[in-house]
Amino acid sequence: SFLINNISSIVSKSNVVEAAAQARMTNFTDLCTLRNVPREAHDNCRRTVGFLTSRAPHFLSESTLGFLARAYRSQIIHVITDELLQSMPVFSGMDRDCRARVAELLRPCVFMAGAEIFEPLEVPSEMYFVSKGEVVLYDVSGLIRSRHYPGDVIGAMELFRDLLPTDHAFRILGARARTKCELMELRREDMEGLVRSDLPDFYAAVRAFAKEQLERVDLVKAHTAMKARSAKRCRPMEEMRIKEVEMAHHVRMMRATRRSV
Repeated sequence: SFLINNISSIVSKSNVVEAAAQARMTNFTDLCTLRNVPREAHDNCRRTVGFLTSRAPHFLSESTLGFLARAYRSQIIHVITDELLQSMPVFSGMDRDCRARVAELLRPCVFMAGAEIFEPLEVPSEMYFVSKGEVVLYDVSGLIRSRHYPGDVIGAMELFRDLLPTDHAFRILGARARTKCELMELRREDMEGLVRSDLPDFYAAVRAFAKEQLERVDLVKAHTAMKARSAKRCRPMEEMRIKEVEMAHHVRMMRATRRSV
């Protein structure tokens, strides 16, 4: 009886990751149905959950690993992600602890051919490591500036605000999947948080790489395009400000008239 109960318990818990993935997918489906989300967006959500399940299941079952000591958690994450990261030069030379800590932050994502990964002038909040496929980077006029393949890094140069002019918080280049692509996403808050504090050497290496990339791009062209976009998106607020100025002026004139009377 004891053995049967324990075997049943193990079987019921063995698919916790699949259950978590299914729960995420159900939530996505309900949301898409409720708000009439286009089929393409719905398919992208399904594809993302499926890809996460196969490449980084720890993201779908964080509570399963959260109680473990760091050494055990790193060991499991290393086993899960080793095949994927070992083939990428930027990770192949890392020691196990460093690679496991970075891998814990990386979010695998998949983009079909022709999909926009990010666009010029967007707010930069992620960088990507290319694991499969071909990605093209293009400028604000649509001109292709470079092509990137497995092992390359894209989107890093705008993440380091101290390397850019104070008013330059936007993407200089856009990225598009030329073929079906598999990428590893690292978010800015993780780069500036855990990576910067726990792995300062890796942070410095990525920052130096981003600085070199910035030497080869046209900041002026992007800045000019951003000024036009900024003027357009801030125009309603500016018009409201002008109305407030006019109203304040009117009030002052009314008060001055009363005092003169």
